[in-house]
Amino acid sequence: MERPVAPNNPRRLALTATVFTLLVHGIAAATLQNILSNRRPIEPPKPLEVSLVTPPPAVSMPEPPLAKPEPPSEPDPLPIATPKPVAIKPTIKPLLPLPVAPTPPPLTPPIAMVEPPKPPVVEPIVAPVFDAAYLKNPAPSYPAAARRLHLEGTVVLRVMVTPAGRPQQVDIKQSSGVQILDDAALNAVRDWAFIPAKQGDNAIAAVVDVPIRFHLN
Repeated sequence: MERPVAPNNPRRLALTATVFTLLVHGIAAATLQNILSNRRPIEPPKPLEVSLVTPPPAVSMPEPPLAKPEPPSEPDPLPIATPKPVAIKPTIKPLLPLPVAPTPPPLTPPIAMVEPPKPPVVEPIVAPVFDAAYLKNPAPSYPAAARRLHLEGTVVLRVMVTPAGRPQQVDIKQSSGVQILDDAALNAVRDWAFIPAKQGDNAIAAVVDVPIRFHLN
């Protein structure tokens, strides 16, 4: 049979706590006294000695041989599909004309030495004629004023004669020094007839000088 548990007594609990506390303090005091009695004097640290030691020569270790790489494993061959035959229609291309070689230029024949042509024979030109007797060209009249003043002189006229023998243009090439004598000569020669100049059998236009002298006897 179970014994009944007595209820806690406060006085008993306090006494138990006091005894436990004193027991703990006693153990702590005894431990401290023991430590203090066994304490040794602190010795100063000894100096540290350092000596230089030459290291032994390094021994070269042979390198381990390289492992050869294993060849890659070949993949399994894929199944090859057999192509179906395809019908190919032949393609006919038109024939292209063959290139024609260029025709070489004709060879230049050798140049024959040709003598230069001789200059054509030019027939001399016969000057117009104005003093033929059958032409009956009247002499210029002597101006009365020049006669009274006893003025004299020689006029040279340049006349362009046509193939028909007519004076086309009359100019004074050399004056007599007297205006009225020059005018008398111009008026007279403008009405003259000439034998035209000729080159061979052909009548041509040409220029002729006509001198006219005014002189008092």
